[in-house]
Amino acid sequence: MIAIRNDLVLKPLIKSALNIHQFIRPAVKLGRASYNIARTALIPFALLWIPVSRGSPFLRLLHIPFESAVRYHTWLATIMIALFTMHGAGYIIFYATTDRAYKV
Repeated sequence: MIAIRNDLVLKPLIKSALNIHQFIRPAVKLGRASYNIARTALIPFALLWIPVSRGSPFLRLLHIPFESAVRYHTWLATIMIALFTMHGAGYIIFYATTDRAYKV
């Protein structure tokens, strides 16, 4: 009868368990980062609608001409789209690495 050493059985199991944690921790950090990116993207999203109207009292109060307000509007939209794209890509990668791709 051949005796099986516990070291030969346990070492691969422990090694594979450590490898799982190497992937889970960065994935959790990526999930948190994606969540925070989305919350950050809400700031330009909220400010995006201020310079839309031509006779806005807010623009008159700050003495900003409509042409400059359109430029701010364009930049805020670009920043918002970039942040929400990063948020979406981060969550797709997060769910793919944690084997929960069905949530995408």
